[in-house]
Amino acid sequence: MLLLAACTVMPYHRPPDTSLLVAPPAAAPAVDVSGLLGRLDALLAATSSVDVRDRLVELRELVLGAASGDPALRARVLQYAERALAIEERSSEQTIPAPEGVIDPVEAPVVEEELVDEAVRSAGPMAAVEAAAAAGRWEEALSALGSPMAGEDASVAALRKRCADGWAKAEREAAAADFIRAVQLPAGPARVAAVAAVKERLEAVNRRFPDNAVADEVRRHLATVAAEQAKP
Repeated sequence: MLLLAACTVMPYHRPPDTSLLVAPPAAAPAVDVSGLLGRLDALLAATSSVDVRDRLVELRELVLGAASGDPALRARVLQYAERALAIEERSSEQTIPAPEGVIDPVEAPVVEEELVDEAVRSAGPMAAVEAAAAAGRWEEALSALGSPMAGEDASVAALRKRCADGWAKAEREAAAADFIRAVQLPAGPARVAAVAAVKERLEAVNRRFPDNAVADEVRRHLATVAAEQAKP
């Protein structure tokens, strides 16, 4: 009986059964999104609209994240990006034909601008500043305003702040576009210099107007630039 019981006892050190173990799935390789990125960069280089540039920069980051992100979401994200990009491309090419008998404004802008400038000059210096600000000529408006003075009228101070904020936002957007072009350069001195130039341009924004409306965004852009410079 003892011998029979000994024959039926399982050994303590039997190796585990590995037939049911499943290897972890391999990480999905990144997909090629260079076509989308090329179209995005072409629009970024061509647009002068701050709002359009904001949308394109956000869309570019979305595409880059999807390229190596969760495969389950990748197709949906890239499909959305393709549709959004097609809309931006269509909007950038859209033109409205002038009705018959109406002068195309592209053909005769100089006379109109001269008349406007003459009217502005006759209205006084503040009108000239307002006109420059309305046209987005921030540097011209700031130069006309000059340095702040003690006891300055509140309306003049408000106009100066609006011009400073407009200039800061335009510089931030231009620096963002410069950064996108810089990181596309091959590794080497040219890329290093281009990224350093972006850093200097961003630092100049907050240095000139520390309380500008986009100061926090400028600091976030600087952090992104610093991370790029820290890469080996």
